[in-house]
Amino acid sequence: MRLVFILFAAFTAGCSTTPPTLDIPAQTASQTLNVSGHSRSDILSAVQQVFLWADPDDVTFSLTADGLTATRTVNTSSILPMAIKEEWRFTLTTPATLFVEATMTIAGKTHSPSDPAFFQLALNRVAYALHDTTAWETCQEFQSRTGLRQTFFFPHHHHQFLCLYADDLLPPNIQAQQSQS
Repeated sequence: MRLVFILFAAFTAGCSTTPPTLDIPAQTASQTLNVSGHSRSDILSAVQQVFLWADPDDVTFSLTADGLTATRTVNTSSILPMAIKEEWRFTLTTPATLFVEATMTIAGKTHSPSDPAFFQLALNRVAYALHDTTAWETCQEFQSRTGLRQTFFFPHHHHQFLCLYADDLLPPNIQAQQSQS
């Protein structure tokens, strides 16, 4: 009986977190990054670099007419093995604006991010790769700041875009700084 209670508590952990309801303009604003002053090639290279730092072994890229798609496919080895596919679509809507959308497919069911903060994490990392900011936030720092913690039980995986089962490597210059400290 005690085991049943523990399993029930584990499966319902995180259920009390309700994703915010956003109006469309607010959601669109959280999904865009001003990339003026950068070439298309530099922008798409920065997007690729962000995903290679996140999970170099599990990501593939495909160019589109107006941007790039990054696809992460992760095969879990936890209690319930399953394939998880994240698809991030980055579109240059104008020469100075990068727009991002994302979906995650788990066990044939597709989810969108539960919180706009996931778009901001990805876009902030792109801004870092473009040298537009010096701030880099790890997944652990992101999870501490937002309260969006990683859970290992379905269906809560979709709360962890970009961070779920990711290597979350630091950019080389930050690695070098930490090794000198």
